[in-house]
Amino acid sequence: MRLMSEAVQARLQQTFPMHRLVWLKTSDSTHLEGARLWRSEAASWVVVADSQSAGRGRYGRSWESAPGVNIYLSLVWQNPFGRELGLLNLFWGVVVWQSLLAVFPSLNERLTLKWPNDVYVERRKLAGILMQNLDAELKQTLVGIGINVYARQDQIPPTATSLLQELPPHILGDEARVKIVEELLHRLHSPGLTACCEDPQQLREKFWQAAARCRRQTYAYQGVSPVEGTLHGLYDDGTVDILSEQGGLVHLCM
Repeated sequence: MRLMSEAVQARLQQTFPMHRLVWLKTSDSTHLEGARLWRSEAASWVVVADSQSAGRGRYGRSWESAPGVNIYLSLVWQNPFGRELGLLNLFWGVVVWQSLLAVFPSLNERLTLKWPNDVYVERRKLAGILMQNLDAELKQTLVGIGINVYARQDQIPPTATSLLQELPPHILGDEARVKIVEELLHRLHSPGLTACCEDPQQLREKFWQAAARCRRQTYAYQGVSPVEGTLHGLYDDGTVDILSEQGGLVHLCM
């Protein structure tokens, strides 16, 4: 079943009746569409687009592609972390990282979670997450998720990768987008992640496990100024220390 087929749409809406699923053949941005829908009605929207023309990531970067290539999904989510935005970012990074591993366990040795919530295959970015608070109390958050699935290398930046680049065709299959979206929604309601919302220590432990490669290898991080180094420490509020290549500790926060 392909992601945008009527059969998939009907099955997922039946499986996840707590969400209002919206399917778009094309969109300027699922994030912008999610915000527009929430302003019209404060419901638990999930917006999925087959392609987008003006997608955006963190720091104003673009994230867009032709139809049938990648996953573009934005959803409205009740934020249990309040003003602890560091924990909110860790949570969603863990959700995406776990979902990808659940669908493709053969990535286990190469998939890493880079602070605050980017998913990498070794040294190249596979998935990104963008957050937007929808109310002054930070109770409702719009979460945008972009995952490179069937993108050829000439369709994405040289620093990025896709599942097509990293997995054999018989492992990837033609239903990868359906499987990943379904797993993401299932995982949101799993007891393990519910426990992470109630016990931030569990969340930090899961992030630390997912970020194992970043503790061994140098990655580029965006702080007040860019820094390259290894992940050195994680604080209770989700902020981190990076051990720079020059040997100094740099504290990063959202």
